Amino acid sequence: MADLMAMYRHFADVVQQDDLRQYVKLPEIATGSRQIVVADSGPAFRDYQKELEARIKVIEERKGKPEKGQDIILSVINDARHAAIDLRFVRPWEDNDTSNKLNVMIAKVFDIWKATSENRYTDPDTGKPYDLPGAVQMIFSDLGTEAALEKRGFSAYLWIRDELMRMGVPREQIAFMQHYKRVRPSRDCSGISIPGANAS
Repeated sequence: MADLMAMYRHFADVVQQDDLRQYVKLPEIATGSRQIVVADSGPAFRDYQKELEARIKVIEERKGKPEKGQDIILSVINDARHAAIDLRFVRPWEDNDTSNKLNVMIAKVFDIWKATSENRYTDPDTGKPYDLPGAVQMIFSDLGTEAALEKRGFSAYLWIRDELMRMGVPREQIAFMQHYKRVRPSRDCSGISIPGANAS
């Protein structure tokens, strides 16, 4: 890991939190620290874990290099990462599990939207209130983009949008960052990327 980090630092500018504090005022966390929310792994997911275990066993028992089309450990890990978010990434025919990570997160986002939708926030640079009321929330995910619908039969991005709209969030208050023209970052913020979607 140390070697990998050393290679990464050859081409990337790494800014630690203490360095960042010299240039910007970081907001305080309302609860004092990060909150970890644990979602339940239901019986269908535990069943799928057995399938992953069986795939790993076959890979470990295979002799020689894998041939084209054969399962490899990276594919197993990738499927496991997706399944941990929502089982429909690997089994599109599965029913919606309201207690999985994706749905628990959506419920949290909606609760915050509902609690702050009437609040007026002020631009710290101008001292004037923003045009729109409500807090902005950003959801970061490199898995489950819109393209996943074609590749895996399910898209977390589209599910998040549709569920929030079903719950009452107006469509115009939900945006996918990749739908907007990229702005070349200034030298002060080079190396920073913000993937994912935001909902307010």
